[in-house]
Amino acid sequence: MKRPLISLTALLFYGSVAALSGPEHDFEYYRQRGNQLCQEDRLEEAIEPYKVAVQLQPKNIHAMMDLANAYHMLNHNIEALETYKTILEINPRAITALYNFGFTLKRMGCIEQTLAVYEQVLALKPDYPSARFSRSTLYLTMGDLERGFEEYEWRWKVYNETTQRFNCPMWEGQDLTDHTLLVHAEQGLGDTFQFVRYLKLLKERFPTLTIVLESQNQLITLLTQQPYIDRVIARNEQPPFAHYQIPLMSIPRVVKTTLETIPAQTPYLQIDGPLTQEWKKKLADDHHLKVGICWHGNAQYRTASLRRAVIAKSVTLALLEPLSTIEGVTLYSLQRVTGEDQINECSFKAKMVVFDISFDQQHGRFMDTAAVMKNLDLVITVDTGTAHLAGALNVPTWIMLPFPADWRWLRNRTDSPWYPTVRLFQQTKTGEWEPVIKQIAEKLKTLVAQRTQGASVHPSEPTKQQLQFFKQVVNSAL
Repeated sequence: MKRPLISLTALLFYGSVAALSGPEHDFEYYRQRGNQLCQEDRLEEAIEPYKVAVQLQPKNIHAMMDLANAYHMLNHNIEALETYKTILEINPRAITALYNFGFTLKRMGCIEQTLAVYEQVLALKPDYPSARFSRSTLYLTMGDLERGFEEYEWRWKVYNETTQRFNCPMWEGQDLTDHTLLVHAEQGLGDTFQFVRYLKLLKERFPTLTIVLESQNQLITLLTQQPYIDRVIARNEQPPFAHYQIPLMSIPRVVKTTLETIPAQTPYLQIDGPLTQEWKKKLADDHHLKVGICWHGNAQYRTASLRRAVIAKSVTLALLEPLSTIEGVTLYSLQRVTGEDQINECSFKAKMVVFDISFDQQHGRFMDTAAVMKNLDLVITVDTGTAHLAGALNVPTWIMLPFPADWRWLRNRTDSPWYPTVRLFQQTKTGEWEPVIKQIAEKLKTLVAQRTQGASVHPSEPTKQQLQFFKQVVNSAL
């Protein structure tokens, strides 16, 4: 909901006119003041001037929309719903208010109710891109992957982008024998980690296929090591000739993925052998349960709404303190960039292994992270690229999820059809992380006890209990 920046001079003008004139100018001043505060991401402060504007003109649906949208962005869902409802009572065909009403319900986890509202939106305007795209994620959340991925193509219209990045036809399922397919990664790093598995699937179906992947720059080193990708190029690098092209996240649609046919065999990402062995030696003296932690997603998105979404699925490091008190556990920080500043203020910093500034620098982004993960017993993380990397590497992983969670984790599940070694721990109430972390701490204590009973340190031959340890890590969250 981007608005043009309003200058201080304009606000002073509105204020001076309001002091000399009637309520019409008062209204304009308060509405513009609210808009200015929203531009500055001061949403809490914007509520009051918006409310005054609505009081001055109770039938002005534009002012009501400003207020409702501010409530929505603040997660004041009930107030947002009530305000959108008032707009619809004035104008039942106010399609944006109707869509936003549904989207607010979606944010509250009301899947079926949201679907019903979107049906009303699409009855008024069948080609409403946001409703079609948002509905696709509802289908995906419900496990209807075929219908979900089909409608997921509406993302291009929502973001005003094109699938035609290169000068060749789109791949729609044609025979790829002896052909070259140009695939371009899209969205976040975690999306690429999750969906690059489909390139392995295509290589298995068409062994003579040449796959060229245009990737985010941070992932080039790691993805170049994957044997099923013939070449990785950077964004804006001149691509080679190709017979077809396709966005990475469109492949599930073309191959008609269902819950039963997700290519879930892991690991489908490999990491440099010598680097993994190097980290194995470095961590060899730690005989505790080695647990990697990641508490914050990437906050460097360009829009305030995306940054708020990241915050909603992130935790503060301080909340993970209960994990640091468990005997027999060593915590390893896998946090990079956003969130690292919390380490110095952390009360249990001395109990956590924090890698130096060369980590993931000398060998390439995510290279050390991946090599360390392969030498950990468990990764505990929020929903970010780290979670997908660990799952793709077949590392036992516990993911802390907000309520509601992203579509890819479905609903009412503790496992994931995308990653056999992943277990899910979800909020039962939006914003409440303490019960989630308490549950994880209890499961971690159980895991330590199971491990302690299993074997002594450095046995010459692994015991039966040790051979079962990996399975215990995966299943102990159930």
